[in-house]
Order: sequence, then C-alpha cells, then structure tokens
Amino acid sequence: MSDKWIKDNKRLFKAVNRDKKLEKKILKDLKAHKVEKVLFNINADGKIQTFRLDEDANRVGPWP
Repeated sequence: MSDKWIKDNKRLFKAVNRDKKLEKKILKDLKAHKVEKVLFNINADGKIQTFRLDEDANRVGPWP
C-alpha cells in the first residue's frame, strides 16, 4: 500500500474507527517515516516471505 492509497478516500480514518486524533498521529508518523509498511507474501507451499515497502509501495528489501 502506498502512502497515497492510505490517505485516499478517508481509508485510514475509517480503519481507525473514525478516531480523528489517532488518524492525525498515524499520518504525522507516516510523514516522519516512523511507520513501517510490510508486505506478507505466502507462496504455494505455504512459506511466508516478508518485504519492506517504500512510500510508493515498491519492495525495498526483506523484512525484518
């Protein structure tokens, strides 16, 4: 998920149960790069791979 996707259509506001204070805190932390976005990928044999994502949702390396 990109930062833009998170901010669009009040997606985050709805995800935090319309808690405006929490939404503002998360957006502030997102802007300050204090939030880590991780993609969990489960392949056909059930192995889980995790990847760190940048602000555009590009894989930038393994996580952790």
